[in-house]
Amino acid sequence: MARFYGVHNVNPANASVLELGCGEGQLLLSHALAYPDSQCLGFDLNEEAIERGKLRLEKMHRENIAIGCISLDEIIQTQGNRFDFIIIHGIYSLLPGETRQALLAWCKSQLSENGLIAFEWMTLPGSSHEKTLQDAIALHTIEVENDIQYINSIRGIFSFLSTTATPADLKKYILQEEARSDEELLLKYKHNFNYPEYLVDFNSEVNRAGLQYVGDVLPFTEMGEYYDTQTRQMLDVVSKNKHKIIVQQYFDFAVQKTKRFSLLISENYAGELRDTPDLNEITNLQFAGYFARFTADDGEVGNGHYNYQQHCISTSDALTLSVMDCLGDAWPYSVSFEQVVISTFLPEDPEDHREKVKKSLQGIFMKKIPGFFYSSQPGPYNRCKQHTIAPIIGLDSFDETLKATPVEENDESEAPPVLVRTGKNYWGITVEITSEELELLNRQIKIDTVGDIDVLMSLREKALLQGSPIAWKKKIQECLALGDPGTLKKMIMSLLIFSCHPETGGFMPANAYNLSEGKEAVTDSGKKMAATAHKLNDLISQGEYETAREVAARAIHQEGKSVGLLLAATRACLITGAYQDALPLIAQLLSLHATNWDYFYDLANAFMKTKSAFYSGRVIRAVIRANPKQARPWDLLACLYRDFGEYAPGLVCSRKAVECEPETAHYLTNLGTLLGENNLVDEAKIHMKRAVEISNGHLGFYSNYLFLLAHDPNTSVEERFQEHCGYGDKATEWQNKAGVKFNYSRDKNPDRKLRLGFVSGDFFNHPVSHFLRPFWDNINRQEFFIVGYNNSETHDKVTDHFESTSNLWREIRSYSSVELAKQINKDEIDILIDLSGHTTNCRLTTFALKPAPVQMTWIGYPATTGLTQIDYRIMSTGFVKQSELAHRNILDDQFREKIIYVPMKKLFEPNPKSPDVNLLPALANGYITFGSFNRPKKINDNVLNLWGKLLKRNPGAKFIMGFMTGEKMVEFYKGRLIELGAREEQLIFRQRMKMNEYLEYHHNIDLLLDAFPYSGGTTTNHAAWMGVPTLTLCGDTMAGRQGMEIMNQYGLDDFIADDADDYITKAEYWASHITELAEIRATMRQKMITSLSDYNVSDTFEKALRAAWKVWVNGEDVKRLVISE
Repeated sequence: MARFYGVHNVNPANASVLELGCGEGQLLLSHALAYPDSQCLGFDLNEEAIERGKLRLEKMHRENIAIGCISLDEIIQTQGNRFDFIIIHGIYSLLPGETRQALLAWCKSQLSENGLIAFEWMTLPGSSHEKTLQDAIALHTIEVENDIQYINSIRGIFSFLSTTATPADLKKYILQEEARSDEELLLKYKHNFNYPEYLVDFNSEVNRAGLQYVGDVLPFTEMGEYYDTQTRQMLDVVSKNKHKIIVQQYFDFAVQKTKRFSLLISENYAGELRDTPDLNEITNLQFAGYFARFTADDGEVGNGHYNYQQHCISTSDALTLSVMDCLGDAWPYSVSFEQVVISTFLPEDPEDHREKVKKSLQGIFMKKIPGFFYSSQPGPYNRCKQHTIAPIIGLDSFDETLKATPVEENDESEAPPVLVRTGKNYWGITVEITSEELELLNRQIKIDTVGDIDVLMSLREKALLQGSPIAWKKKIQECLALGDPGTLKKMIMSLLIFSCHPETGGFMPANAYNLSEGKEAVTDSGKKMAATAHKLNDLISQGEYETAREVAARAIHQEGKSVGLLLAATRACLITGAYQDALPLIAQLLSLHATNWDYFYDLANAFMKTKSAFYSGRVIRAVIRANPKQARPWDLLACLYRDFGEYAPGLVCSRKAVECEPETAHYLTNLGTLLGENNLVDEAKIHMKRAVEISNGHLGFYSNYLFLLAHDPNTSVEERFQEHCGYGDKATEWQNKAGVKFNYSRDKNPDRKLRLGFVSGDFFNHPVSHFLRPFWDNINRQEFFIVGYNNSETHDKVTDHFESTSNLWREIRSYSSVELAKQINKDEIDILIDLSGHTTNCRLTTFALKPAPVQMTWIGYPATTGLTQIDYRIMSTGFVKQSELAHRNILDDQFREKIIYVPMKKLFEPNPKSPDVNLLPALANGYITFGSFNRPKKINDNVLNLWGKLLKRNPGAKFIMGFMTGEKMVEFYKGRLIELGAREEQLIFRQRMKMNEYLEYHHNIDLLLDAFPYSGGTTTNHAAWMGVPTLTLCGDTMAGRQGMEIMNQYGLDDFIADDADDYITKAEYWASHITELAEIRATMRQKMITSLSDYNVSDTFEKALRAAWKVWVNGEDVKRLVISE
């Protein structure tokens, strides 16, 4: 690529091209077809190849290409032409010195003013593998009698050595030689037509011919970085202040080059040449490549791509992945550097983006990734002006061959061979056309089924289709019209890039319709449409979600698909939580009208809600790039980051949303959530309280605020309780306005079989499920009928277990509060149990409607719900001291619900894949290692002060802090702990880990330190199973006593501290009693109940349910209950 060396050439689209060694002329033909204004001439010494090529050209009737078979002498005698590009390779790369000199002189005479020669030739010193191969061929061909046998013998030894040779670079060299034609192999190995020389000598020949050396066709091969760091450093030393030819000669010695493909220009070239390639030129290039993301069967998107050859290219660099995504979206078009910058821009991280993209592209360039194309001009497909997708020119000239039909493994049947066509596309890639692809082409590429889309994608992958940006947009919309969500994922970013102006990263001409206009011509916006939309809004506001969706579907069925109706139906699904149903509607909407950013926002939202975060992130960033002052897309991106636990960038996005709309409650509550996750609780409270105020007590925003208060050490117990009661009062107001009342026509037999309803947003691999499962699995199905109400879009094996072991299962995500309450009442639930409290996906508003006669809350939230309509809070007796159990205590006063105290011998289901418990690390280390895996939201200044004091007093101790969500968080906690007296060498930080890594990391920890006032629950249980006790502080709230409950459960009362001083004292005690701590570690797992053969863990739980039921049956007021074992 001459541009890297400072050479500017003629545009290939209008160039005159000569190729010596053209073979059948297929590469030359692909250029001639792609660029009809160019002139192409090719010569080769292989008569058979030339004849085959001429037959192909006869079918094409192209006037801008000719090929022939003439001798080198005849070529040199030809005069009068002026070529912009002369390519010399193949058999001509084997020429001896004098002949090569003559050819170079002739090329100089035929070169245009700014013309360029690309000359392939064999170099010295060459590789030792070349000598190995020559000797092997000589041995293997001793007894051959003719050229055919000789060629067969050569290819036979290639095959033998490829299979048996161990050095990878020898195999690579053999593959390189295998690509030569039969004629080249005969000349090189039989007739010794092989004249390699040193670069310094070749350069002398070049200079004598009136030419000058530029560099290599592959510029990176002249850079030490391409090989390895050691080579680069060595060459920097030995080649300092030396001429570029001498430097490159050192390269040849260092890496044992066997050939070069050198770029040459006239000695009279006016420009200034560079000694080494300048990779900054990457910013002036165009790039192309078919790269598709790895996608697992479960839909998870991986960190890698496969190219047109199905080769895997993986990287952990997010920007490089994004760059390759961009190339794949645009394929078969090329994109400019500016388009890549725009399309990969991260609105939330704009710093030095242009420079980062440049380095990323330089990295891709230096890695010589197969299928990565670059050029100084837009690619051949960009030139197409026709507004209908059509096959590229030249498919009729493709060779027809029979190919074996692939069969399944172990299938011994013989399928007949199939006819395929093979040829080159405009990028010069050899591809095959299958019978299915031919059939679609014969149908004018009309898309009728999802199967047709797959065939279309295959044709596009092979770059066998062409069309203008409008043509590609229309074809993608034709595919989306089928309403397939999978097609949306595959094509949505391509739809964007072919719909946008170049200044926003796309290809759509400035005078054509595009996304930046942001307006639509709705053709059906009459009175009927307005009436339908009004009816849908009324139904949604009344909580009649299902009816709203039915009305929308019926309208589309009766009146046909139109922009207005599809938009109304889409919004109905999104508002009512039917996100999966929204995706086909959005696909069809975009098929009719893809020029409104709001539709893409809706799509990103639906993708996020259906666990397609990768696609959601790509779409919403495109929306933000075009609309940086709109709050909604910033907020959605913030939520995406939050869902993945990446709280720092999420906070950046959330602040942007609030900057755009500072008085919108939804954005304020989300900002508060992310501030809380970043341990900025004081600021979070301000925004969350404001959200509640300006929304007039919106119950969802109120729940978020209450959940934050549970983590705030500066909120008093009384204040926290009163705020929860305020929520309950608002919920009662809402209940009264809803006007829904239920009767309970129940059989009041206290001993009959009861219908239990469990409502949860966590019926998946979630801590709540770990706590619930021991009870759920062992509830007596003869005594209780179990109904699961699942409010989560996440579905995994844990979900499958709960669903399969329930008597009735309902997915309730798309139910309104009223609809759900009516369904629960219709299901005749006797006792309804909330498992979420004020956490994500809770349904407390349904409980406010009191659809069941007895309602309880349990597990999901360690505080009161504040609802007067919930009768009981189930609580383990481990939360209170024995002396507190007999009478009303500090916890009773914190709940609006009456507490049922239940003895529970098993509180948690350990991970079945947990590793074994190891020996106490302190025995080998000689010092104690403390640890914490609590969420950062739980770690406030009071906790840090105590930890800092402990580490300062015990300088030999180490402290491992996990659950970090980025380097900024690490720096924050490291800085605070050092300020408080810890030393840097004491501190070890770990990012969030997968479950197996997290559990195994307990092997490095002797004792966990709990947080307060919101103590650990799940982390404490996992640690106990791994033999690691948790030092916990007995708090004044249920949240502050979770650790106490668990330590009580396992008989580890010595790890429960009464106050901060006792916390320090106990930590230091265990630091000096290593042998005792090791004994506890070795025996902890054996003390925990895992077998249920002789004990039913749900027995006391069932007693609690019966006791509460009898209270209602007897007409008594709800009261505090204590269950005995």
